[in-house]
Amino acid sequence: MEQERLLILRKAQLLYLNIHLIVAIVLISFVFESVMTLNQLFVFVAVINIAQSIMIFKTGKPIGAMLSEKMKELYEYEAEKMGAEWRAQKKLNAFALLFVGLLFIFNAWVVDNDQPIHSFDMFPMMFFVFFFLIVLMNVTNHLHSRKVDRGFVKKGYTKKMFLYSLAIGVVTFSIMNLILMVGVN
Repeated sequence: MEQERLLILRKAQLLYLNIHLIVAIVLISFVFESVMTLNQLFVFVAVINIAQSIMIFKTGKPIGAMLSEKMKELYEYEAEKMGAEWRAQKKLNAFALLFVGLLFIFNAWVVDNDQPIHSFDMFPMMFFVFFFLIVLMNVTNHLHSRKVDRGFVKKGYTKKMFLYSLAIGVVTFSIMNLILMVGVN
């Protein structure tokens, strides 16, 4: 792929990623102003993650490839460049979404709370979480793109990156859960 076209696609990817993150933040902000309970929020997030996982398992494609022609072109480029590692990465992403969905269902079961979300003062924590997510997603996307574009993806890349992501996710989830449990009680 020509460098100029790749640059256009990477910029589109960055825009696509950040627009989706901002839309998610706005939607979650509306949820926090609703009468939804914490347990209902956990179940809602679980359903979204599990649905995404099922879509990836059924179609074999990431959701972004279904929504945008530029993303489809970029995913095809990455699939060609990464080979078997790309397929492994998509499979692991689908399993990770399923796992996160199940964690949220577990959280809904463990946290016994029927109060509406807006009754909690969670804005400071959620601001930190959203800021952290935006920075983390952009940094990891940049590092991944650079590795792929330079051809540094070798066997085991997917497993290594998944383990790093899992560690960061478990720590982040544990901190959020602890803050929620302390804040709720």
